[in-house]
Amino acid sequence: GNVLSASFAPECDLPKKNYDDCFAKWYGEKFLQAKSVHNECEDTWREYETAYTYVKDLSNTSLGSVWKKNK
Repeated sequence: GNVLSASFAPECDLPKKNYDDCFAKWYGEKFLQAKSVHNECEDTWREYETAYTYVKDLSNTSLGSVWKKNK
């Protein structure tokens, strides 16, 4: 499997893993072989970005502070 850095929050681990897997496959099978320069993982990146933004925004609210304390 593909092992890259962990996400900053466990809630984002799956979307980040999906993106990392997609990117590694595209990079190795298409980009490095000059078959494609278009990153085909934009959708999985947006899923990770959405999860990241949600967790980041939640942690900046008073509810997020309670959530962190009770984790």
